[in-house]
Amino acid sequence: MIKLKDCPKFANHLSTIGETSIDSSNGENISMIISSIPAVDFDAVKEEYAKELHLSTMPASNDALLEDGQGNLV
Repeated sequence: MIKLKDCPKFANHLSTIGETSIDSSNGENISMIISSIPAVDFDAVKEEYAKELHLSTMPASNDALLEDGQGNLV
Protein backbone atom coordinates (compact mmCIF):
# COMPACT_ATOMS: atom_id res chain seq x y z
CA MET A 1 0.00 0.00 0.00
CA ILE A 2 1.28 3.47 -0.87
CA LYS A 3 2.00 5.77 2.06
CA LEU A 4 2.49 9.46 1.29
CA LYS A 5 4.60 9.93 4.41
CA ASP A 6 7.16 7.44 3.00
CA CYS A 7 8.07 9.83 0.16
CA PRO A 8 10.29 12.61 1.58
CA LYS A 9 9.03 15.28 -0.84
CA PHE A 10 5.45 14.52 0.18
CA ALA A 11 6.20 14.03 3.89
CA ASN A 12 7.71 17.52 4.04
CA HIS A 13 4.42 19.04 2.91
CA LEU A 14 1.73 17.19 4.88
CA SER A 15 -1.39 19.23 5.53
CA THR A 16 -5.17 18.78 5.39
CA ILE A 17 -7.66 19.05 2.54
CA GLY A 18 -9.14 22.12 4.23
CA GLU A 19 -5.79 23.89 4.44
CA THR A 20 -4.84 23.03 0.85
CA SER A 21 -8.14 24.35 -0.50
CA ILE A 22 -7.65 27.89 0.83
CA ASP A 23 -8.15 30.54 -1.84
CA SER A 24 -6.42 33.84 -1.16
CA SER A 25 -6.81 35.38 -4.61
CA ASN A 26 -9.05 38.21 -3.36
CA GLY A 27 -6.89 39.02 -0.33
CA GLU A 28 -8.92 36.87 2.06
CA ASN A 29 -8.13 33.30 3.08
CA ILE A 30 -11.29 31.38 2.24
CA SER A 31 -11.30 27.59 2.45
CA MET A 32 -13.24 25.83 -0.30
CA ILE A 33 -13.93 22.91 2.06
CA ILE A 34 -13.84 22.41 5.81
CA SER A 35 -12.02 19.13 6.38
CA SER A 36 -9.23 17.71 8.49
CA ILE A 37 -8.59 14.78 6.13
CA PRO A 38 -4.79 14.41 5.86
CA ALA A 39 -3.31 15.34 2.49
CA VAL A 40 -0.17 16.59 0.80
CA ASP A 41 -0.02 20.27 -0.11
CA PHE A 42 0.81 19.56 -3.75
CA ASP A 43 1.25 23.26 -4.55
CA ALA A 44 4.14 23.27 -2.06
CA VAL A 45 5.62 20.12 -3.66
CA LYS A 46 5.38 21.80 -7.06
CA GLU A 47 7.14 24.90 -5.76
CA GLU A 48 9.96 22.76 -4.31
CA TYR A 49 10.45 20.96 -7.65
CA ALA A 50 10.31 24.22 -9.61
CA LYS A 51 12.94 25.77 -7.33
CA GLU A 52 15.24 22.75 -7.69
CA LEU A 53 14.88 22.86 -11.49
CA HIS A 54 15.34 26.67 -11.63
CA LEU A 55 12.13 27.07 -13.64
CA SER A 56 11.36 30.60 -14.76
CA THR A 57 7.62 29.90 -14.99
CA MET A 58 5.71 28.18 -12.21
CA PRO A 59 3.72 25.23 -13.60
CA ALA A 60 0.09 24.65 -12.64
CA SER A 61 -0.77 21.84 -10.25
CA ASN A 62 -3.49 20.28 -8.18
CA ASP A 63 -3.97 21.69 -4.69
CA ALA A 64 -3.71 18.38 -2.86
CA LEU A 65 -2.89 14.69 -3.06
CA LEU A 66 -4.35 12.18 -0.62
CA GLU A 67 -4.60 8.46 0.07
CA ASP A 68 -8.11 7.03 -0.09
CA GLY A 69 -7.41 4.30 2.50
CA GLN A 70 -7.33 1.60 -0.17
CA GLY A 71 -3.86 2.33 -1.54
CA ASN A 72 -5.02 4.77 -4.20
CA LEU A 73 -3.74 8.31 -4.55
CA VAL A 74 -6.40 10.87 -5.45
